[in-house]
Amino acid sequence: PSAAHGAFTVMFFIWVGASLAIGRGWCSWGCFYGGWDELFSRLRKKPVIQHKQIDRRWIYLPFAVLLAIVLLSAATLSPIYCEWLCPFKALTEFPAPVSLLATLQVVIFAALFLGLVIALPLLTRRRVQCGLFCPFGAMQSFLNKINIFEVRIDPDKCSHCQRCIRECPTFSLDEGSLSSGKPLITCAKCGKCIDDCPKGAVKYHIKGTSLTASPAAARALYLVPAFLLMGLIGAGIAGQGLYRLLKLITTGSML
Repeated sequence: PSAAHGAFTVMFFIWVGASLAIGRGWCSWGCFYGGWDELFSRLRKKPVIQHKQIDRRWIYLPFAVLLAIVLLSAATLSPIYCEWLCPFKALTEFPAPVSLLATLQVVIFAALFLGLVIALPLLTRRRVQCGLFCPFGAMQSFLNKINIFEVRIDPDKCSHCQRCIRECPTFSLDEGSLSSGKPLITCAKCGKCIDDCPKGAVKYHIKGTSLTASPAAARALYLVPAFLLMGLIGAGIAGQGLYRLLKLITTGSML
């Protein structure tokens, strides 16, 4: 128990530091579950379901899920999301289906994973679970308001080609973003729109500075904590994986 508490405490402080530094950038640079979404969204070169076929109102669903699980968890004093709605329970830990209730939970986990993490990302080339369902991502979106980094669109350079809208993996750009010069609050700061913009109109920006201030400096300052976070999380996962692999080789069991 003490080791588990220690690991939780370390992870909590990593999350707090990362959230203060890069906001919802956590979802792009630190979330190990988001890697599954990203994987399946990149297996096809072209989407079967185009971005214009997806009702923009779906972007509010994660906030509704967040509100619902907060209220229900407070009312029942139980982790509702973990017990019923987390797609990644299909890969990590789920109850043995020895009762009707446990079987129903397993079926829900599997259905959500197959639908939100595999099928829809394959069809849309978007991170559907991250962008249209994940309540943790919705909570991280609010933290975009308190860190200094953001993504901005220079209206003087933007040609309104909408390539950034088509390529945004988290549904965080729309026509209104091109007019306002800002993505939606759900922006995960992955940088794909920046790399894909043919006019160089999209850039990382430090709040409080001029929009024309050095984008290269802002990008470098943002990527330092982003890559540190990715390296820190990735090293921990890789270390655990190697440890379990060695256990399997030497003892015949990964546990």
